[in-house]
Amino acid sequence: GLTISQTLYNASAFAAMRGAQRLRSISERGVEREERVLIHEVREAYYGALLAQDRVRVTEQAVERTEESVEDATRLVAEGVAPITQRLGSEVELANLETELVEAQNQADLALDNLKNVIGIPVDAPVELSGSLERLAGDLDYERVDADLGFDRIGTGDAAPTEAVEEALQHRTDYEQAQLAIELNEIDRDITRGSLRPIVSAFADFGYTGQVPDNRTRAIQDDDDPFSFEREDRGFFDGDFWESSISVGLSLQWNIFDGMQSRSEVAQRDVEVRQAEIEKEQLERGIRLEVQQALKNLQAAERRIASQERNLENAEVNYEHVQARLREGTARPIEEREASNQLDQSRLNYLQAVHDYVVALSELETALGRPITPLEDLHFTRR
Repeated sequence: GLTISQTLYNASAFAAMRGAQRLRSISERGVEREERVLIHEVREAYYGALLAQDRVRVTEQAVERTEESVEDATRLVAEGVAPITQRLGSEVELANLETELVEAQNQADLALDNLKNVIGIPVDAPVELSGSLERLAGDLDYERVDADLGFDRIGTGDAAPTEAVEEALQHRTDYEQAQLAIELNEIDRDITRGSLRPIVSAFADFGYTGQVPDNRTRAIQDDDDPFSFEREDRGFFDGDFWESSISVGLSLQWNIFDGMQSRSEVAQRDVEVRQAEIEKEQLERGIRLEVQQALKNLQAAERRIASQERNLENAEVNYEHVQARLREGTARPIEEREASNQLDQSRLNYLQAVHDYVVALSELETALGRPITPLEDLHFTRR
């Protein structure tokens, strides 16, 4: 025999199929979001390594200038035209800078190790960065950034621009993931509700039943001679021994009473749906805050870059003038050291502003859920 059964209506099973589709979509959106976050983490680690590397370079330049000052002071003291305190002061400053250089080199090594860890290569792998924040600053195009954003970066009061928030809600895959989570919980509720409804199935039974004797021989009368008979051996599946049957119909299965268990589970699913809605609302507020903070950080860093550019130019000119006066004998060495310190600090402040700008730009890309403008490629070389 053969029995065929096909479910025509099962609320729980049909809802489960929709739930599987939503769960797959949630997983895909989660992967996309993780990719976007990882891109930002790699950029942030790369820019941090560049800043640490540039700190080493600036400190090395300061050490070189101070070594020259020590040589000059030593010569002047030997000639008897300068007090010994001038040489001692230069030597003390040199020792302090050498200590700062050791610390800067250590921080640069740690930042590079962090970058290697983020991009997933062995920490002991020899890597050398080939970029710099100064070169990166030269590649920045603020007008292009504004054009790619497509909206006014200045919000009303402390609120982020509406266009920016709407764009983030449109492109952020984690926000879409939150919406899908609500739908998944609604489907889960429908699955639970399905247990309160009947299951309707169609069935068809095909049967072939036989009673086959051991002796299947029979006598057959000759049509022309009623007194003449012939012997016939019938096969095992002869139609005289077998009978077919067919039945089709519908079956209904319904759990009429389960002690209110299903209704209690439906009420619990209602709570879970509401919880998913609240989480979506919280995520929306968080996205709004992320966009607002990224825009503020971007604007602040941009203003600091403009300010530090002018300040760095002034510090360079001041240092050149002090050096010229020192050669002419109209300036004291302490003035040259102060001008040198100001120049180093101005250069570091400028590089820090560039670092903060590119990090804020990457944060804004992550907050919006889409790329804004291609930044300089992350360059590093395996030695």
